[in-house]
Amino acid sequence: MNLKIILSALVLSSPAVAGPLSSQEYFYDGAGNNVGSAVRNNQTGQTYFYGQQGQLVGSAMPGGPRQMYFYDNQGNSIGSSQGSMFAE
Repeated sequence: MNLKIILSALVLSSPAVAGPLSSQEYFYDGAGNNVGSAVRNNQTGQTYFYGQQGQLVGSAMPGGPRQMYFYDNQGNSIGSSQGSMFAE
């Protein structure tokens, strides 16, 4: 699948912190269909990845393990696993 980032939005700014606290990116396939999003905490570097249905499908911490989350066809959580799903 050819994924591309079309839109990146900065959210949740705080006057006590220089810059936004988090950023959000939306991912689309070649046909323009939304296939997911990512939310990154700009202070800790923790990133959460969401699939088409808005479900959490993964998380990553810089220098730490990646966590993947799995769902059945009805959207019920069926498990999780640590791995290297996401590139640095």
